Amino acid sequence: MKEKKEIIHQLNTAKSHKTWELTLAAMEARNSIPEVLLDSPERLCQLAEIYVMAAIQGPCYDWYMYMAGYALDTAQRLAGCRTSVMVLRGRAFKAHMEYILYGPVGKKGFACHRPDKLSLVIQAISYYEKLMQADYTVSDMYHYATILFKSADDIYLPIVRTRRQMQLKKACALYKRILDHSAHDELTGEGKQMRLKAGYYFCRASLSLIQSHSRLGQEAFLLFGITLPQSCRVEKLGRFHTLQRMANRICRHCGLDGDVPLIEELARRPRTEFPYACDWFYLMGQLYECAYEQQLCPWPEDALRRAERYYTYACDIDYRRRQLHLSVSGYMHMYAALFRLYHHSSRHRPGVPPWLAYLRKLSFPPGLKTLILIRQAITQGRYEEAASQLKQVMRSRQYDSFMTEKKVRVLRDIAQVLQNGHTRRLCNRYAKWEIVYFERILQTMRRQNGFTKARTG
Repeated sequence: MKEKKEIIHQLNTAKSHKTWELTLAAMEARNSIPEVLLDSPERLCQLAEIYVMAAIQGPCYDWYMYMAGYALDTAQRLAGCRTSVMVLRGRAFKAHMEYILYGPVGKKGFACHRPDKLSLVIQAISYYEKLMQADYTVSDMYHYATILFKSADDIYLPIVRTRRQMQLKKACALYKRILDHSAHDELTGEGKQMRLKAGYYFCRASLSLIQSHSRLGQEAFLLFGITLPQSCRVEKLGRFHTLQRMANRICRHCGLDGDVPLIEELARRPRTEFPYACDWFYLMGQLYECAYEQQLCPWPEDALRRAERYYTYACDIDYRRRQLHLSVSGYMHMYAALFRLYHHSSRHRPGVPPWLAYLRKLSFPPGLKTLILIRQAITQGRYEEAASQLKQVMRSRQYDSFMTEKKVRVLRDIAQVLQNGHTRRLCNRYAKWEIVYFERILQTMRRQNGFTKARTG
């Protein structure tokens, strides 16, 4: 009896200690499920969660994921033909975490039986949908919304655009329900953190719905200010204003209001404290850059200045944290975004932008430096040089998150069209509506050349 009490105590206190593998060792559950737990579906579901967390934390990923599945299967058999909410929650959590951590963990053991990424998403969504028809909690709703949003935003998943849009809209609705549910409650601890996270992901999902997802369209606007007539403009405008109100409200709630003089203090905040200021400022910069690009603000230049300010805040915080040797996200997306604004604002403001000083302060990935140089070459009329650099990247296949294969191909085609002066070679690679972008680019280039000749003549 004493042994059973000890095992159950270790099971119940595992979450507070978070030493998952040590807990399994103390319970003697590394290789098999203790007999004292085999009579309770609830305890088996608790054990399955520990197996999943031990898989994430330790080297025995495949084995512990297998044991988690075995524990949940055993729990389901004990529950009988009725569907156990706890088992559903456990299966959803397991599939969700496998998707989040998807990657080549190892070649041995059960790796050959591991489901593919899309199968894991489909499994997790299916389990969460069943939970939402049963006795779900606010936490279940949050996790369901998150898998919908993250899989919709995952460019490596083979999901059609209409499906992605549907998932994003559903995720927004679920996050909104969480925010409305907790709006009048006095939240502390985990409840408050979940509300802030739900607000953050609501903003990100809403932003994904109004952003342009055409790589060609983004580069055409970035380099030449070219846009085509937009579909669903009224819907996008409504989403933008809702998103703007929500983002400003949550930023104020977190003490991250617009004009922030204490960047040093924000930089010293623990990385574990949510929301991390850098993430919020980067999101606010994306919001106003999107408003400028999609013409959703009555004063576009004001939107551009706001985007520049928020991106600068994000970069300053990240740079100071790197100087202080504190934890950072590891990504350099906020710098890439700030450098991207140079191509927007340089058409209106001549001279070297002050944020390019970051290029001298930090070591950036080669792909980001190459991207900056290629965009500058195109905007300055050095098309042959840009095309040559892009061909070199394609031959070496040195792609990264800044210079993806699709982006390289789009930039190469833009440079070649400008170099050749026609679009005849693009008919087999682009749809008719995409060819319009290239024709507009050529028109813009000819108009600029005509204006230059008139001035010099």
